[in-house]
Parts: sequence; structure tokens; C-alpha cells
Amino acid sequence: MTVSKDSIYELINAPTQVMKQHFVEYFSGDTLDTFRWLLSGNGSSPYNTSGMKNTVNGGYELMPASTYNVTLYMNDIRQFNYNGSVFIASVSGKALSSNRTDFLWGFTGAEEWSGVPSGSQSKACFKHDSGSGGFAGSCSQGTGQTNTSLGGSISVYDGNWHVCKGETKASSCEFSHAGVLGITITTNLPDSKMQLGCEVRSIGGSTGNCAGSINYLEAWNN
Repeated sequence: MTVSKDSIYELINAPTQVMKQHFVEYFSGDTLDTFRWLLSGNGSSPYNTSGMKNTVNGGYELMPASTYNVTLYMNDIRQFNYNGSVFIASVSGKALSSNRTDFLWGFTGAEEWSGVPSGSQSKACFKHDSGSGGFAGSCSQGTGQTNTSLGGSISVYDGNWHVCKGETKASSCEFSHAGVLGITITTNLPDSKMQLGCEVRSIGGSTGNCAGSINYLEAWNN
């Protein structure tokens, strides 16, 4: 006898509503899901000690070697809309010395995106540069960029987990921290499809100078 199962999606949505891209990653287990993610960067693999953390709620930690960057991204498979998408991330940074650290997470079109993304790609992300600009939202269409601070008192390098939300719209990008809308950016908005990623840059430091961890990432197209 044939057994049929109802579609969960059809139970909670109108039949005429088309399912759009939806992504969830918990960063759990003993290794990174390489069907989803590519670990890359300057220097030699495995980029110092990047990997799953053996701690409660530890997630995945990116730790670059001296004066290098390490990036976790979707190997340029860009499935998220530049003017109608959302991401939510739980992150924690570590500035392990007094040297400068730059930690980025969210939507990007490129592998390298600490400044204007390489290859004229777009970005809509959070970044925390310990040496310049602090905790900020960041947007680019591939030729210029806008970085706007969410407030000098917020630091992802305090050892705690921070829940951050970014949303791209037709004429703005909104960035929220801990459920509170912090800033809205209206200049240098992304204008091309994007992927998800995280990047940590060690600027002028030594190996083990800094680290950034992520234990949850969700994104969808509206």
C-alpha cells in the first residue's frame, strides 16, 4: 500500500507562495561541513588552529596565522538576493593581544571582503575592527563602501556571544544587535547576489593574535 505524506510547507503557506532559499547552520560536530563551506585565506592551510571548538556552545573558530586573514565562505555559490534577504548570526570574537583585529560576518559576494569586496562584488555584513571603526554595519556594491558604527560601547571581543541580524531591502540595509535595530545604511548598497561568510584578519600581529567564532547562522530570501 502506498503511503503518502503531506507537505509541511503546503500546510503553513498558501499553495501559490513559492518556497525561497532558506539556510540554517549550527556549526556542531567534529568537522566543518565541506559540502557547504570552504575554508580559505592567506598563509598555509589549515590557517593555524581554525576548527570546531571543544567547548559548550563553542561552534566554529577562525584563527588566522600571523598578519594573515582566514575566510569561511560558500565557494562563490551566491544564492541570496541583494535587495530582499536576511541573515541572523551568533558570534564571539577574541582579541588575544593588543594588535589590531578585524572580524566580519554576513553576506558577501567575494572571498576577500574586509574592504571593498574583490572582483567588484557586493557585501552587506557586520564587522568589528578593533583598530578603526569599532562594531559596525558595512555595505558595498563593489566600488565603494559604507561602514557605520552601531555604538562605541558594543564589543564582540568581550568573550560573550552576540546575536546580530542584517536585512537587505530595496533602498536600505538594516543592522540589529540583540534584537534592537542599531543602524540603517542607504549608501553603497549591494547590487548583486551574495553568499554567506565569515572572515578574521590579523593585522600586524603574531600567530594566535586573534580569533572569531560562530555557532549559529541562518539566512533566507524574502
